[in-house]
Amino acid sequence: MNFTGQPIPLPLDPTINRCLAHGDHVGEWCERSETCACHQTIKHDRGIYPPAAFRKCTTDHFAAYLPLEGFPIDDNEDEGRPA
Repeated sequence: MNFTGQPIPLPLDPTINRCLAHGDHVGEWCERSETCACHQTIKHDRGIYPPAAFRKCTTDHFAAYLPLEGFPIDDNEDEGRPA
């Protein structure tokens, strides 16, 4: 995946795990599920069954979060990647 600030097209590649956006407790949902490509792609996965996690982002850092709107170009500079 490139870091251009472009929206992430759905469905995601079948090799990318999906996220069900479930928390550890009943009724607990991920606060970013509406903007997460890993969760939203499930609606577009017709006829494919990639692996899914109850919640990919298990920490407050949201390391596995894939924003639907794409990664901001600023993120590249923070991590030492060329923009």
